[in-house]
Amino acid sequence: MESASLIEAPAAAGDSGGGDWKNRRWKTVVPTLNRGSNDSPVSLLKVLHLEACHSFGEKYQHHLEDICSKMLLLKYLSLRGTNITHLPSEINNLHELEILDIRQTKVPEWATVNLLLLKLKRLLAGHIFPSPKQDSHLKNLLRTISDIHEYIHSRSITLCTTEHQGIPSSEESRKAVGSSLRHHPKLLESLSISRTTQRVDLLQLFSRGSDNSKLVKVTLSSTSLNQENLKILAKLPMLQCVRFRYIACAESVLTFKKDEFTNLKYLLVEGSNLEGIILENDGVARELKKMALSSTNIAYIYGVDGLLKLEELELNNNGCGRLLSSFDNAQKIAKLTLRGTFLEPVDLHILSKKPNIQYLKLLDGSCDVSCSQIALKKDEFPKLNLIIVDCFAITKIVFTRGYVPKLEKIVWSSFTSLSGIDKLPRLKDLEFKGHLVPDELKEATEKNKNKLSFKHIEPEIQDQAREQEDDDNDARFSSCWKIKI
Repeated sequence: MESASLIEAPAAAGDSGGGDWKNRRWKTVVPTLNRGSNDSPVSLLKVLHLEACHSFGEKYQHHLEDICSKMLLLKYLSLRGTNITHLPSEINNLHELEILDIRQTKVPEWATVNLLLLKLKRLLAGHIFPSPKQDSHLKNLLRTISDIHEYIHSRSITLCTTEHQGIPSSEESRKAVGSSLRHHPKLLESLSISRTTQRVDLLQLFSRGSDNSKLVKVTLSSTSLNQENLKILAKLPMLQCVRFRYIACAESVLTFKKDEFTNLKYLLVEGSNLEGIILENDGVARELKKMALSSTNIAYIYGVDGLLKLEELELNNNGCGRLLSSFDNAQKIAKLTLRGTFLEPVDLHILSKKPNIQYLKLLDGSCDVSCSQIALKKDEFPKLNLIIVDCFAITKIVFTRGYVPKLEKIVWSSFTSLSGIDKLPRLKDLEFKGHLVPDELKEATEKNKNKLSFKHIEPEIQDQAREQEDDDNDARFSSCWKIKI
């Protein structure tokens, strides 16, 4: 039989036990397994989260040994903030373990040397250190990565920079720090670096031996970027996704040169002082499928004509409204998302002539008030399959019989009224976001020959969905290491 003990710290003085839950200091539930039992339901657990549990003291070290001996199906084990001081040898029994979190513990960095977890993808470790011993903290990080270099698939590093920007580290100092990475991660596929330090060039360090690199995705956040960094990325033979978030570029223009980024499929730029991007010749980024530019100052992109596989484009609140004109000759675009582009009627007309657009999403600020009423004409958006409209400026969309013949789904909000939906031959799905469904919509739905599927989403539900989406996006880019540098 297994037992579970709820460990609770004493209530704060003056707390009678029933009132202020926020001031009560709770721990967590610790499953304590009978050493002789292997058939307990607890042994089937795949996720175990023990953050801040202090039930692993000197007298209770066997708790962790029991967990590692009995819960053999665990894929995720969090010991963050617990009072463990070492990793028992039994931890190597967890053959299915993919994520191990030992952040904010007293487990020394050398303890990872004996890890033999073949399926381990992420080891989360380290502290936010208040002391100024920058080099030693970086060295400890790199040594730990070296210890498990055969198992790491993903690595995310956040540097909390406090060093004086005017005093660069010497070349000798940078080499000394970099030498701590004795073994390059063999299976590293995803690398995220947030912020920068003059102590070592982490991008260059992890790209060492780039000819054999398996890096598929690189994210650089809140850091500097120059043409030399771009050359490092260009040499990664398997790189498919590059994401720049709030980067400060040394040059106002980034140049992608011929025969570089041969396997790149996704280029995402969010928050940047860049003014332009140049794609030299047809051989650069020839596999690029998606480009997303958000909150940038980019005014132009030269060489888009050579992106023969570019299918998806997102423009979100970029400083220059004319950026869209850089894509006038990008004929393969099938999915287009716009926000803050303030299109005028002539811009919308140019878009409508793109022969392959199947998905069109017009969000806040996508259109100027001069586009308040959109009447789709003959031969416009010939392949459009789905349109999503959530823009204050667009008050009415008119559909005429025989136009947009392949349109199957419309998603829109109460800001916009629709006319002529009964004239759309392939229309199947309607999704309306607002409080009250307009009477004319009900009438038009009844007139349509197809059996339409209608979904009504009220604003409260819509807001909850957006919050959940934001949370998911934040979690996706959460850091694995935080070190005060």
